[in-house]
Amino acid sequence: MRDALRLVAAGLLGLAACAQRGPTYPVFAASAPPIAAGHARLVVYRTLYTPPQDFYAQLTVDGRPVGTLPMGTWLWVDEPAGVHRLDSPPWPTFYAFGNQLPTKPIEVFLPPGATTFVSLSLASTAPIEVSLAVVDPVQARSDLAKIEQAPPAKNLE
Repeated sequence: MRDALRLVAAGLLGLAACAQRGPTYPVFAASAPPIAAGHARLVVYRTLYTPPQDFYAQLTVDGRPVGTLPMGTWLWVDEPAGVHRLDSPPWPTFYAFGNQLPTKPIEVFLPPGATTFVSLSLASTAPIEVSLAVVDPVQARSDLAKIEQAPPAKNLE
């Protein structure tokens, strides 16, 4: 009985999390705010079917927290054009028990007025290893057509 209640509670939490998500990228892109002069847009996404599904990958740009990515979501941030360091720092609770490896940060050049796409993936599930990679815009738009904007992040610092 207790296990059944836990499953129901987990399902309800999952539905609540999905309800807070935003539009798919094509819907967003059709009415996105313009990129300010001297800035660039960075879109980071995590495709569907990147277990563990209950793991929310954190994302930082130049050491500043910008959001978290549940499975099958994307987020965007506008930054000054130039080179920026992207990272996915370990969650203290996972890292303390050896369940998450440090992420190898990447440097990304953001050209002024352009959108750059980065995919966040999990290389393994035990322990979790997050990796980041710049993605060709055509492939990224194809991937993003199927996933929704990440819910607003909480407790990033």
